[in-house]
Amino acid sequence: MELWSPCLFINNVARDHGGSMPLVSGGVKYYRTTEAARSVGISRSTLLRWLGQNRVEVPVRRDRNGWRVFTVEDISVIRQAAEHIEEKRE
Repeated sequence: MELWSPCLFINNVARDHGGSMPLVSGGVKYYRTTEAARSVGISRSTLLRWLGQNRVEVPVRRDRNGWRVFTVEDISVIRQAAEHIEEKRE
């Protein structure tokens, strides 16, 4: 599953436009918090709140700067939480 990221191609090199490019380490792509949130249609603050409330449980991974990063699998878990509809009886 590939995440959409708006980018421009300049001299055949992808240049990010409107967001960062994913980090790649050991052949695995990692996305920053804002990228993960945007890809599922929620705000960064909503994602951070859900993580703080343990509403979504994904492993904590950080890049060399200490910023949290997410794999495609993590983003799938977040997407499931974002698409969850809870029925309440009144």
